[in-house]
Amino acid sequence: MEERAICKLCKKNYSCTSTGGTGHLLRHNVRCLKEHSGGTDLLQTQLSQTVTSGSLTTFTYSQSRMREGLAKYIASAEQPFTFAEDPRFEKFVKECLCPSFSSVSRNTCR
Repeated sequence: MEERAICKLCKKNYSCTSTGGTGHLLRHNVRCLKEHSGGTDLLQTQLSQTVTSGSLTTFTYSQSRMREGLAKYIASAEQPFTFAEDPRFEKFVKECLCPSFSSVSRNTCR
């Protein structure tokens, strides 16, 4: 009799033989967790600390929020739209703020 794994969230049944590999289980796990968490990517959740109170909260990186926030900053600070494409800016954000940041074009900022 073949061993089977049952997902605790969606109750789908998967093969889990010793020779079958685990890639399909990992892919299902990532997809199923994302669906059952309201669309947020749980692998991107990070801890952030509130300086004033010292409490810890979770922070989830969102590319769409990053784009919107960057566009608002560029408009309010009267920066050129090309600011978002500056490799020095991208390097700063990736190294100091969020390694999973992907660059935003000036057309996206408009």
